[in-house]
Amino acid sequence: AEEMMDIPEVAGVHAEGVKKAWPWNDAMERIDETLLWRHDAGRKSLSTDIVLPHCREDLSWLGNSSLVQFLPARTRVFIYEKCGGDERLLHQLQAVLPANVQLVFTRLDDPADPATGQAARRDECTAYLSHVVMHWEDLAEVTLFLHGDPSDHTPFGLLNLVFRGLTLGTFSQLDFVHLGAPR
Repeated sequence: AEEMMDIPEVAGVHAEGVKKAWPWNDAMERIDETLLWRHDAGRKSLSTDIVLPHCREDLSWLGNSSLVQFLPARTRVFIYEKCGGDERLLHQLQAVLPANVQLVFTRLDDPADPATGQAARRDECTAYLSHVVMHWEDLAEVTLFLHGDPSDHTPFGLLNLVFRGLTLGTFSQLDFVHLGAPR
């Protein structure tokens, strides 16, 4: 911020006007306090699991930097395949995701309803519950339960803010954040 005030377009009279129009000193103190807090707190990127039930959705959004700006350094993406797809999806995603992102593919077959012989459930709840049960002992610090098409439920702008907070470690004190839009 100080360097910005020294550029020719702002320096001199304009800089004084900016300092008088805005709470400049308060802002500079806040910046210094925030930098100290970040340094002293020893914040680190929170380990993050992204749990995705998958049934033919296009998951390329995970590697599309215009939609997802970055993922936390310690990210695992769990894809729970519910509709018979195969692991080719995993290889396609590995090609577009950063090397630090671990992908885990699990075929998830729903039990049959004894009355109809049909699958009992085909929604995201089965995938979410299966993830918690199967990974109870090694859950990440933060688990995001998303849909295979998250933009239908959570704006990518909000998702990027969450990813940024996880990367900076600033969400370490939060117990729960609801990311879904109202139904």
